[in-house]
Amino acid sequence: MNPPSYVVLFRTHFWDGFAQTMAAHLSSRVGRGDFVVLADETWQRMDIRGYPKLSHTVDFSSIGLNVNTPHKEKYMWHNGDFSLYKALIDMPSYDYYCMVEYDVIFNEFFDEMIEALAERHVEMVGYRLRQAPDNIAAQVRAYYRNTNSLLPCILIASRRAAEYLYQQRCHIASIHARNPELGWPFCEGFLGAAITDRPDIAYADLAQFGDVSRYEFWPPTLYSPSLTRETKSFVHPVLDPARFVGSRVRHGADEFFVAGSPMRRDLEQVEPAVFLPILRDFLSGRREHDRLSQLECYARERGL
Repeated sequence: MNPPSYVVLFRTHFWDGFAQTMAAHLSSRVGRGDFVVLADETWQRMDIRGYPKLSHTVDFSSIGLNVNTPHKEKYMWHNGDFSLYKALIDMPSYDYYCMVEYDVIFNEFFDEMIEALAERHVEMVGYRLRQAPDNIAAQVRAYYRNTNSLLPCILIASRRAAEYLYQQRCHIASIHARNPELGWPFCEGFLGAAITDRPDIAYADLAQFGDVSRYEFWPPTLYSPSLTRETKSFVHPVLDPARFVGSRVRHGADEFFVAGSPMRRDLEQVEPAVFLPILRDFLSGRREHDRLSQLECYARERGL
């Protein structure tokens, strides 16, 4: 019997040196399967060399998902599963679809993992299938009795599971078009509720395949090559120095000014030439002049 076919979809909305590094690591985990960059080119074309590319924008009307939701600037954050359905329709012949976001370190080999799933008749892998937070559950209740959610930064689905999820999204889209007051379910809540509703589609948690102690929505982990040398671990979000600093600053810049705080320790992992301008620009944008003065004192005291 032939092993199951699969494709690994590296999901990204930009292409630079960091994206290349992360794509290279993820593709190194692919044996018999295929590797494709799933590129959101809403804002810019990506010059991706060395990998096949499947392009899309936030317009999914061609696959029946013409959904008008708020927060267009975060459309793919709210609807991260849409790109999976684009891959399903454009590349319909695979047994399994493995969608992995650009900021994930995936330390397992896909050949072994997919074979194990097929042997156990598991058709979907995600993480943290449990009660959704209230802000996510609120939009799910209109469509499902359960309000489970999962973090889909790594999402593996058989063709049957992906087809089911796609059909469910299309069904909800048709209801939402007539009754927008019901709200549109965020992808975490939708995926968790939809797969809970189908007990005949066997689900397995990502924790069964490796260490997930650093796999969460936040806080970020600063990228280091040592992360890629671990075995059987999954880490998210992993960011390059500039994006790491930007993420930490947006979630509470004031903490930097507390000596010995986790925030200060995190930023001091990064070269001052990188983190100081980002923090300075953030404080300037908020017109926090007192904090800017404190930052200049910090820099002078250290000869920076």
